[in-house]
Amino acid sequence: MGILDFLQAADNLKWVLRVGWLLRGIPSATAENVAAHSHSVTVIAYLLARLTGEKVDIERIFLMAMFHDLPESRLGDIPRDPTEELQEFFDVKREAENQVMSSLIGELPSKLRPPLEEAWKDYQGQSSREALIVEAADRLANVLHALQLVQAGRSPKSLFKDFIEPAEKAVAALNTPAIDKIMKELRRLIGL
Repeated sequence: MGILDFLQAADNLKWVLRVGWLLRGIPSATAENVAAHSHSVTVIAYLLARLTGEKVDIERIFLMAMFHDLPESRLGDIPRDPTEELQEFFDVKREAENQVMSSLIGELPSKLRPPLEEAWKDYQGQSSREALIVEAADRLANVLHALQLVQAGRSPKSLFKDFIEPAEKAVAALNTPAIDKIMKELRRLIGL
């Protein structure tokens, strides 16, 4: 039953809208869902990993990118923006995510658990190069989606100014000129 629960949780992400877009007035028909976001993060993370030119664990990157928002299948999407200013709320959110993830992983057969547990802990702790790559991919995915909305005329660029700085910070942590160039081009294209 554990594998089926895990698969259903992953599949449920198709129905969980990303609240940050809704808070910015993006209609639910246009707002991104968590599954689409996770897919984008996975693609971006793979490319960033290759652009660094470093030897990194691609499987670990894939696991982090694909499942970094899996707890949202049970908790819903809680955007980062308000939680970063309220540390106590952020701590409660993180603990709830850890409990959900522990429960989902804990029901899997023992041979499937270790890589998922390790990837989750690593991403939460931002303790490896792989975790930093996925964090940068997560932030870049937000900027890319914002750019699509702006270019399609669905939203003013001013709504997304607060996406740029966190993305630039995450990209800067990678210290890779090719990735810095992507961030600069995104900033130029979005016009901020």
